[in-house]
Amino acid sequence: LARREEELCSLYPWFQSKLEKELKTTQATRQGRVGISPSTQKQRRAFLQPMQSLDNGWNETHVTSWIQRVLNHAEEHEEVDILLEPKLDGLSLNLRYLLSDNKYELQWGATRGDGTCGEDVTAAVHQISNIPNHLASSSSSAQYLEIRGEVVFPLSTFSNSTISSSYSNPRNAASGILLRREDNEDEDTKVLQSQLKFYAYSLICENDTDDILHNGWEVRERLQQLGFTVPGPCDVVTFSSSFSSSEDNDALTRIIRYYQTLQDGDLDFDVDGAVYKVSSLNLRKSMGQSTRAPKWAMAHKFPPTFAVTTLQNITVQVGRTGSLTPVAILSPVTIGGVTIARATLHNFGMARDILGDDISS
Repeated sequence: LARREEELCSLYPWFQSKLEKELKTTQATRQGRVGISPSTQKQRRAFLQPMQSLDNGWNETHVTSWIQRVLNHAEEHEEVDILLEPKLDGLSLNLRYLLSDNKYELQWGATRGDGTCGEDVTAAVHQISNIPNHLASSSSSAQYLEIRGEVVFPLSTFSNSTISSSYSNPRNAASGILLRREDNEDEDTKVLQSQLKFYAYSLICENDTDDILHNGWEVRERLQQLGFTVPGPCDVVTFSSSFSSSEDNDALTRIIRYYQTLQDGDLDFDVDGAVYKVSSLNLRKSMGQSTRAPKWAMAHKFPPTFAVTTLQNITVQVGRTGSLTPVAILSPVTIGGVTIARATLHNFGMARDILGDDISS
């Protein structure tokens, strides 16, 4: 449990802050526990720019509302290109490169963390075959470059290897393998890390994106020129200022068709939706971002997966502070490769009323 707490606090700093606030503890008070060794904690890496999440949309109405906000921000009569990409269901990764002797050298790789700094996973990154250790400097004068993307475990490799007996799905495999502590990195671990794949979707320069890059399509081309794999299939659709969600629109039809293609597609990585981005980098700057997500992009998520099971029993879990939490004991059900047999409840009265019922999760 102590090791699990350490992993959660490292991956989710907000969880650590919440824990310390509720329990009135500090990191120092936890370091004496069995299983926690400060020397095993991975280094934290700060990013050039915040590594944000995306606002989610679940239906066509959410998509059209976002498109309308984009067009309202654009100048009157201006056409707006929207870049369409698959939303990979993996682990976000930030790669830092340093300019040295007219080329960029890989300095470190880190997970998203809290968005401003993440957990160092450089040792694992060096094993991923499609992450280059050096990049051509081209015309860039920036001292630092950061490449952002998603690490996945290919579906074809997952289904044809024994790794499926250790991890319930490819996403868990990618996360578990990438985040293994360095003291556990034996030859078998290195082999597994070499099977991970990285798909790049963003390029960040020390002094902002190169002036010679104007849109998202050019960013994809630059990433490929640097030796990175970019996610596909990809498309660009154009909306005019006269767009109306109440009328038939070819561009909107193409977006929905693209989304449906991803749902039905036969890709070698898990996808949990589509990502729509304003293509113009100048318009992206103008639109800006909120505290958690850019305003110039959105994720069109696939519908959540549901399953029906039976609530067999209810037990009470006693927390570290003596708080009592009802826990549902369920007939095991599998969702997304994960078997669910327990769930936390939040209302004792309701818990008593639904005992023995069929419930969805």
